[in-house]
Amino acid sequence: MRSARSPLALHAGVAPLPVSSGQSNRYRLNRRGNRQLNAALHRIAATQLRMHEPAQLFVARKRAEGKSTREALRCLKRHLAGTVWQAMRSAEARRQAALTDACSATEPAMALAS
Repeated sequence: MRSARSPLALHAGVAPLPVSSGQSNRYRLNRRGNRQLNAALHRIAATQLRMHEPAQLFVARKRAEGKSTREALRCLKRHLAGTVWQAMRSAEARRQAALTDACSATEPAMALAS
């Protein structure tokens, strides 16, 4: 169940934990993690649920799958954590590329100064 998006979700406490018993396969919200980050994701999810049509469709799809409203909200928070994680990764990749370009641009100038 782990993916490349899991580190932030696990840190925020929105990664699902299996609580299966007998024939029921369920997941519950992780109570650990960074509570401030979890609260921020919750506020984003609640706002998107009211105003953002793709989020509303996402939750409606989860509800149609048989999930409760709370479980659908947990799924939305997990999805948002993955989106934030991807944005952070791409920003870091751009920053690293800019540093590499800046270093390679200054190397020839330093060679001429010597």
